[in-house]
Amino acid sequence: MQSIQNLKVIIVGAGEVGMNVAMKLGKHDEIEITLIEADESRSALMQASLDCNHVQGSGLDPENLRLAGIYECDLFYALTDADEVNLLACQLAKEMVSRHLSERLNDHDDEELGDHLDDSLNDEVLSPCPPLGEQGRQKYSEAHSASERLYLYARVRSESLYEHVQMLFPSINAIFPERACSRKLDELFHYQQVFDVVELESNRLKLYGLKIHPNSQVVGQSLKDFTSDHQLTIAAIARKSENTRFQARVLQIPWAEYEMQAHDEIYLATTPKTLHLIHDIFASQDENDRLSSIAIAGETSVALNVFFRLVSRSNRRLENEGNEVNAEGTRKAISLITGDEKVAEKVEQSDFRGQATVVSGSLTDIAKLAELGVGPKSTLLISGSDEDNLICALLARELGCERILIVNNREQYAELIDHLGFDGIFSPRQLAVNEMVHQSLKHLSKSAFDIASSEDIEVRSFVVDPGSALCGLALKDLTTVGFPRKFAVIAALKDPDDELHRMPTGQDILQAGSVAYIVAKSADFHNINSIFGRRRSRFRLWRS
Repeated sequence: MQSIQNLKVIIVGAGEVGMNVAMKLGKHDEIEITLIEADESRSALMQASLDCNHVQGSGLDPENLRLAGIYECDLFYALTDADEVNLLACQLAKEMVSRHLSERLNDHDDEELGDHLDDSLNDEVLSPCPPLGEQGRQKYSEAHSASERLYLYARVRSESLYEHVQMLFPSINAIFPERACSRKLDELFHYQQVFDVVELESNRLKLYGLKIHPNSQVVGQSLKDFTSDHQLTIAAIARKSENTRFQARVLQIPWAEYEMQAHDEIYLATTPKTLHLIHDIFASQDENDRLSSIAIAGETSVALNVFFRLVSRSNRRLENEGNEVNAEGTRKAISLITGDEKVAEKVEQSDFRGQATVVSGSLTDIAKLAELGVGPKSTLLISGSDEDNLICALLARELGCERILIVNNREQYAELIDHLGFDGIFSPRQLAVNEMVHQSLKHLSKSAFDIASSEDIEVRSFVVDPGSALCGLALKDLTTVGFPRKFAVIAALKDPDDELHRMPTGQDILQAGSVAYIVAKSADFHNINSIFGRRRSRFRLWRS
């Protein structure tokens, strides 16, 4: 991937996703942003609220792309609500850059040819050249190859279209937020105590959010004693604030003697394999506390994707074992309630082998929810309209549902849902924003810029440069160079010659090329940036 000092980013579409991407990227001095928006009122709002360049007009107009600076662009995001506009805008951007580079190559060759003619007016024969068609194709091929330095990202809302985008448009990185949300929820259904997953290294290293059950064997244990027996790092802990009306939680960096308590929400860095081995330690030791049913409410692509994944897994287990069981060894019922009768009919036509129940009804009908088994010992995923989701969650709580997961796309509802104490909030739009911000920051080779000075907690990965004073330094001695040990945790470490990450101790030595994942409050990263210098990526914890 290209590593550069400054980024030129163009965003087409100033909707909720586009505006959020622009606001997050706008906090970094190394990133120059230009927003293109066709709607006049939205464009006026954009200009009044965002400190970045603006172009009012269609992202499919070459003149608007030219005004936005497409020829100097590094990353191009097409984030409108129309899939066809996003894909065409990316294709247009690529074609314009290719043609521009081809013209520059031709101009350069014309200058060289003119100089050659001036110096050889008496030459009788010019050097042979390839046929015009072949020459043109060669120049275009060179320009096309050079244009690959422009990274193209298109938001895609149609699941059926998303399946074909990579084949039809190989140069475009399609972002389908609902697919990412479904995968995340799928992992949560597999582990009862998990409420969040941050993927640091694909399938190798993750930061898991787990809730400690009151009957868990870890209650009362100190972090120092617990982590000494396991390959993991507990990087952050959220505990209910005693002085708040709602169930607000305070996320903090823990210390070694910190004792885990019932209902604590902890973030631990480890491998998927290790989580599989230790997950049950955080769950109840009483078999009667295990959840026995799953209900999904809604007809969105997220709801249906998760439902079919669960049913498919159930059927595979039925084939392999002759009896569908969950990880705790008990049968798990799966049900779906949808307000769309056509969706219900379509789903019912599938062969579930008796593993699932489908009901057509309103998400806000408490009788229907009870009929589906929503209550004690059940998990409920809600993914309908944002307003229905909130009402459905409150009704499920009234029925005694023990685990409630909500898909929410309205940013203004997120804090309320969190304060009401539900078990998980998942926003496909926010996942899309986070992914695009992450992709942008990956291109910056340095991190000499400020993050928002808030109490949010983030995870960032740093690479130790060969000339850094950190080379050869033990982690326990980082305080000698100003590392804020009381407010930051090195959650994982990977040396250049290692394939796997390890959960570090104070005795570990930093080497040139070592990758360190650091968890800290945003405000404390200013000093950490100056210590480590080069930063590779950044993640934000959703609870912050």
